[in-house]
Amino acid sequence: MNAGIKNVFIRLAAIVMGLAVILPATAAEATSRWHQESASYAVYLGVVPAELLRAAPTLVDGDRTLHGGLQSLKPGTQHVMVSVFERATGKRVTDAKIAARVKRGLLDGSTERPLERMLTSDTVTYGNFFPMLELGNYKIEVEIGGPNGEAVQTVTFKYKRG
Repeated sequence: MNAGIKNVFIRLAAIVMGLAVILPATAAEATSRWHQESASYAVYLGVVPAELLRAAPTLVDGDRTLHGGLQSLKPGTQHVMVSVFERATGKRVTDAKIAARVKRGLLDGSTERPLERMLTSDTVTYGNFFPMLELGNYKIEVEIGGPNGEAVQTVTFKYKRG
């Protein structure tokens, strides 16, 4: 094999090995963007523009009074939802006390609200509306209190609007 072809093969092998290292990390990062775990809970995050719920309230079983109502929301308001499961059993948590705090930037204040239990297609999730009016990076902290007074556990998500 001549030296030129050998160098091409060596470079291709290096690229493939580099991708093999990078791609799993990227996939794990993408998964962790929407999934976090505490000691007892696996938490999955969903964020959708409130306008989608205004246009199609059937997404949350037709509840037009959802979290205080859809009519008075400012443009850019987002609906933050979580599904919570017991880590040990995989069982969906349907009776927890959950709150979220959403913060953008170091100097901006945060908004904290309870995540209300809601029924979406006969499945219990928790959610509320949050003002996320500007494009950019947000931190969403979710606090889960167990139904039997267990200690509050917190998971943190990084969310990019835009």
